[in-house]
Formats: sequence, C-alpha cells, structure tokens
Amino acid sequence: MNRTLAHRLNPMIGNDTTETLHNLTTLLHGHCMLIADRSRGTTLDGESTLYLLQAVSGALSFEVDHPTV
Repeated sequence: MNRTLAHRLNPMIGNDTTETLHNLTTLLHGHCMLIADRSRGTTLDGESTLYLLQAVSGALSFEVDHPTV
C-alpha cells in the first residue's frame, strides 16, 4: 500500500513519519484533554475511544512497515 492510499484510508498518516507522529500526538493530546474535561462524573463513550485507538494503531503500524523519515 502506498502512502497516498494509506492517507486516504487513515488521515492521521502524513507525508512522512515525522508528520504522522505529529498528527497522532496532537490527536491524543486533544483526546486526553477531553477525558480530563469530563472526568468528574461523566464518562466518555468506550466505543468512540476504541475506534480512536484503532485508528492510531493503524497509523503507527503503517509507519513501522513503511518508515520514511
């Protein structure tokens, strides 16, 4: 799978490894802020968190298999 197709399937995959890691860091930071914001008595939907982690896992797996730094 080339990087262009991978990016269309998972927009977190960037033009190179550095951009992908930056995208993932930004996304995870935002998700952590959301969890912190709702931590008092409100829980996040577990299914949405699972989908987020699956997308992150897919992007990281792509970078492991196709590194371009």
